[in-house]
Formats: sequence, structure tokens, C-alpha cells
Amino acid sequence: HAWRDPFLFREQDYVYMMLSAKSIENSLGRNGVVGLLRTKTENFAQVIQGEEEWEYLKPLSKPGYYSEMEVSQLYKDLQGNYELVFSTWAKYDFSPTTRNAGGLQGVTIPQSWNFNNCHDRSIESIDSNTDFHVLMPEISGLYACRIIPELDGEVVGFDTEHGGIRRSGVKTKFEQVNRDFSEFSLRIA
Repeated sequence: HAWRDPFLFREQDYVYMMLSAKSIENSLGRNGVVGLLRTKTENFAQVIQGEEEWEYLKPLSKPGYYSEMEVSQLYKDLQGNYELVFSTWAKYDFSPTTRNAGGLQGVTIPQSWNFNNCHDRSIESIDSNTDFHVLMPEISGLYACRIIPELDGEVVGFDTEHGGIRRSGVKTKFEQVNRDFSEFSLRIA
């Protein structure tokens, strides 16, 4: 059940897909990861049609602190750093820096991060450059949040108390990474 929540984006000549996954190397309950796959832009249509395969990379994030890292997304902050965001329930949050807050969490990835080299490393350690932080705790009543760049980076999510989608009023100012796939079309037989 942890191979879900795809998020596609483009970087240079590649299309990347992040998704919620599990590590077989970490202990149960602390094995949530953000999986990462990629394909050359020129092969994207063939991959979607099942004629080519995705290239499986090391997880983008494998911290060993979460049971699940759901609905992962990637944005850019005002300084040009990447911001990896994801949702987790408080009962599955064992990060020493988030104190079991759950909810919408993030980790800032410095501008120097290069997706061309991401097959060699993942964001595993918490240090001054990769500190996990809470953007909106679970007690806010929102889960599986999305950040809407067109709304000044406002956090929008599923209302866990009343159902439906609700705006939070929290504006992150995060900007969208390249998610323009308008040049691609698929033929359905």
C-alpha cells in the first residue's frame, strides 16, 4: 500500500516521479521513504504507454524517522532551494526535530543539490542542511495537503474533521518546479 501518490516534474532532460514507498533496509515503522524514478524526456511518451521502463533511483529521502511519507511534492523556496514536502500522521512521526507533530512536513534541499547525481545518494541524515520541519501540524485538522503556488503557496488539504478540501490560510510562498507536460500527447488505441 506504500507505492502510491505519484508526483511528476521535469529537471533538465529528465522527467522524474516521486512517490510514497517503503524501504526494505529500515526497520518496520521507520521505513517510509520518498521513492524516485526517472526517464529521459525523449522517452516519456513511450514510458507512459508501457513501451519503455522507468529508471529506479535511490530514494530521494530515506530518513528512518517515519512509517510513511505520503503525498510527497517538490517546490522551490524564495532562495531557489528545493523544498520536499510530505504528509505523515503524528503516530508515525519519530523525527527528533518534529516532535511527533505529524501533518505536512518538509525538508529544504540546498540549491547545490543536483538531480543528475541523485542516483548516488539520498537525503538520509539530519544536519544543518537537511533539517525536517513542520509546515502544518496534524492538529490543524488538515491532511494530505497540497501547496498551491498560484495562491501564494497556500496550503490546502483534506479536512479530517468535516471532510472535503479546505484552505488553511498558511502561505508558504513556495514556487512550482517545472511540471509543464503540454508538449506531450498520448494516443489511446
